[in-house]
Amino acid sequence: MKDANQSHRTIYARNTHQANRFRSLSISLASCFLALTVVPVLSETTDGPKAVISGTVADLGALPRGKPVVRQFQIENTGTTPLEISARANCGCTVANYDRRIPPGGKGKFTVDLKTKDLLGEFRKTVDVTTNDSTLPNFVLELRGESIPAVKISPDPNLPVEAKWAESTEKEFVVKTANGVTLIDAVTTDAALKPRIELVETNTYKLTFRFPPEIPAGSNARSITLKTDAEFESSIPMQLRLEKGLIASPPSLKLLSAFGQPQAGSKGAVIVRSASGPVRIVKASSSDENLNVEAKSVTEGKIYQVIVTEKRRQPGPKEKNFSPRTIVLETDDPHQTRFEIPVR
Repeated sequence: MKDANQSHRTIYARNTHQANRFRSLSISLASCFLALTVVPVLSETTDGPKAVISGTVADLGALPRGKPVVRQFQIENTGTTPLEISARANCGCTVANYDRRIPPGGKGKFTVDLKTKDLLGEFRKTVDVTTNDSTLPNFVLELRGESIPAVKISPDPNLPVEAKWAESTEKEFVVKTANGVTLIDAVTTDAALKPRIELVETNTYKLTFRFPPEIPAGSNARSITLKTDAEFESSIPMQLRLEKGLIASPPSLKLLSAFGQPQAGSKGAVIVRSASGPVRIVKASSSDENLNVEAKSVTEGKIYQVIVTEKRRQPGPKEKNFSPRTIVLETDDPHQTRFEIPVR
């Protein structure tokens, strides 16, 4: 009987111990759960400025060259402190005007003015914007489109026109106008050019200039103004460059020298080409015997390289006893038997 009671007491003690352990574990888990539930969840703060942009790209499409463009962007500050803005346009044709400080909850205007008179074809102009919004410190506003000129001229009028010696020279250009644009006139102060305009087909004209044989030798520039009925390009400048006889490039020769003064062994070179038919240089010399002059054929009868070497030191342009010097080329061309190039 005593053994049985002892056995019951042992089992009871064991069960009690296990129960206490279970209660301790339950309390510990509950404590952990309570500890987890009381830890606050941190959300993203809304303190400070907050920039919201209504769009950063303006597609202007095709527009006549010269038409002024104004585009407005909107910037909103949804933050709690003022939004500060600064901007820099990446082209001189673009000007940004904007509200530099936007209060909390406010909306600011950002206007971009674009001058298209110097733009041709597709373009992309940008403005870099900086803010004090830490989540959006920088962004770019963009204007894109295509600038359509009132006229297109071919061949390129900037290419030289080679004039003849004994007869008049005619040069034809094709002028294509934009839709709805009419070429009205070609105006020049040189009446000898006698420009003529002929309508070939819709929006296509033939423009012809006639240059008289009296045009002097060398490179001659002529200014022409094309008149149209275009709203933004009613007057279009056109430059013609006429070349006759021998042309030196550069037009004067500068000898390479130390400290800006001619030295023994100093060399220089100039390219001479004929704009009016084949020419042969038969002799190359100088007004100064101290200069050694050599003419080498690059393209026979058309292009020559003239090389000049200083034999000994000479006074420079800023020194006493300096006298101007020239290179003299003698040719087989009866219209231009002698051609001079200044030496600096």
